[in-house]
Amino acid sequence: MLAGGKNFTPEDILFELHIHRLGTFPQMPLSFEKSGKQFEVFREYTDCLYSAYGTKWNGNAAAYNGSLFVTENDRLRRMTPLECERLMGFPDNYTDVSFATPTNRYQGVGNSWAVPVVRWIGERLFHSDTLPHLNISDRYLAIMPNHWQFGEVDYFGFNGEILHFDDGRAINTTCIPETIEPSNLANIIDTAAPEKVFISPVGCKGILRRAEERNMKMNPRLAEVMRSIASQLPDEEIERISRIQPRGAHSVRYQAMKSNRAADE
Repeated sequence: MLAGGKNFTPEDILFELHIHRLGTFPQMPLSFEKSGKQFEVFREYTDCLYSAYGTKWNGNAAAYNGSLFVTENDRLRRMTPLECERLMGFPDNYTDVSFATPTNRYQGVGNSWAVPVVRWIGERLFHSDTLPHLNISDRYLAIMPNHWQFGEVDYFGFNGEILHFDDGRAINTTCIPETIEPSNLANIIDTAAPEKVFISPVGCKGILRRAEERNMKMNPRLAEVMRSIASQLPDEEIERISRIQPRGAHSVRYQAMKSNRAADE
């Protein structure tokens, strides 16, 4: 939602004049080498970074679509705090202060503003006097397909398109900027990941089990990697280790245990 008054037009800040032909984001390899190590990611982009990623990483969507998992020398791990900082555009170790735990760092970065976006908006606000005045309400009022007027207030709906004015100008309301600055996940990879972010065979088996019990769709390549890692331990040993940990509310075994306990009572 954009709100403006007589002396301020937010469309001048948020929309660019359409000058260049809109580009496409190049495809990036999912497997690559960095600092002598072999890495693989499961998608070319990530989902929204959860503020609870440090504590609940194995129960959110990222646990199934692979967007926040990395394989490093055939071992599976989640993103490190440093990688999450880079994903959001923060300087390296921005959250690595003396009193912050890794969980604090995940929480500080997750669900925050992406720094490049804030910088782009801030720079345009600071230099607003140099930006072209789009004057949408005057120029486009007659032909705007998504326009509503309530009293003295005009409402405009932008459908992510190129809007053409009658003077030959056009503005870009798509999600693609006029100038693309592509990056890739290889740039954010931390080559010194701590051991605690690697996923054990028990952890992989647990995620696979939850996906099956909840009928969740999983990234095929991620499922393949998890099955390979889970197979490194016999099912009996994984069951023995996992029994030490409390069962989740969605677990079939947990529900069976509750039913049996209720029957005994």
